[in-house]
Amino acid sequence: MIHAFKADGLFSPYDVALRHLRARGFSVGKLQSYAPIGLLLGEVEIQKWRNLSRTDRDRLHGEMRTIGNGRMTVDPVAVEIYDHCAEALAAFALPDPPRPPMSPMAVLDATYDGPIPPGALERARRM
Repeated sequence: MIHAFKADGLFSPYDVALRHLRARGFSVGKLQSYAPIGLLLGEVEIQKWRNLSRTDRDRLHGEMRTIGNGRMTVDPVAVEIYDHCAEALAAFALPDPPRPPMSPMAVLDATYDGPIPPGALERARRM
């Protein structure tokens, strides 16, 4: 199963995918330029793609990569959970857990360091 993630205004596509995966119990490998990132269900450390052996890659439950040939932090991101990993597929499909209420300024302070983009404060107030 492949799912695409795009930026949601305050967060890059990579950050959106990362939040989605971690909220469902996935460990995410280290970012390495344009290479894919390994995914495993559970708390484990995953090395950069270039440091994973063929055996390590075969044990992964999925991978994250850019769509096209762009950068992970700017362009849309695809997350593929391999079909032979039923438990990982089920975990990935879980609904978003409820988030505790936060003040709009706390959201902006915690997520963005720089000029406030147009519409960001309004989106934060609606949370």
